[in-house]
Amino acid sequence: MSLTTTFLIRGVGFDAGEVGVVNKTLGLLATIVGALYGGILMQRLSLFRALLIFGILQGASNAGYWLLSITDKHLYSMGAAVFFENLCGGMGTSAFVALLMTLCNKSFSATQFALLSALSAVGRVYVGPVAGWFVEAHGWSTFYLFSVAAAVPGLILLLVCRQTLEYTRVNDNFISRTEYPAGYAFAMWTLAAGVSLLAVWLLLLTMDALDLTHFSFLPALLEVGVLVALSGVVLGGLLDYLALRKTHLT
Repeated sequence: MSLTTTFLIRGVGFDAGEVGVVNKTLGLLATIVGALYGGILMQRLSLFRALLIFGILQGASNAGYWLLSITDKHLYSMGAAVFFENLCGGMGTSAFVALLMTLCNKSFSATQFALLSALSAVGRVYVGPVAGWFVEAHGWSTFYLFSVAAAVPGLILLLVCRQTLEYTRVNDNFISRTEYPAGYAFAMWTLAAGVSLLAVWLLLLTMDALDLTHFSFLPALLEVGVLVALSGVVLGGLLDYLALRKTHLT
């Protein structure tokens, strides 16, 4: 969570020293333990089950910060929330790395893994500013409740793509997409258009921050970019589901 430190200091009222010790030291330890424990569990679980279980835990772990936002501050409460969130984050990271390796071609694994890792971090660039505006408009408690609910669409998409994931893991290649070529092309162009709008928004936001320009349409541009990009993702997922039904894999 990009605003965790800000929340603990300004939202709850902990001292910077307390946050530094608990959030950074204990959080780092929990992340390492979570990654190691997640790797051990993945030896017994399939990739799909690991992604599903660890994804649920990651989403639910933000409820600890929600409890902090509606209760009196207590050092042990902060420690428990930070430890659990970072523990689940480490477990989720181990499953995510395994997913990326599954998606990579063995002949180009290093290049593709680096590219996919970089792409997975793009969302954080846009979540930070949006999260700040959301907190200002709705408050910390609503923000963390929303962060729990925000995990649900990804879990649903994972369930939809279960057979594709299992096929890729077993056969070491992707299912050929022969159905709906025009639909897939439109979905890709829609996603590219949304990402382009978000890139323009980020550039203009930077110019505004440097007092070079003062655009009033930036919030609207952000909303349009997010909606267009999400439309491309949803359309692609829907086409995947329909294509899988046609090939009798669902």
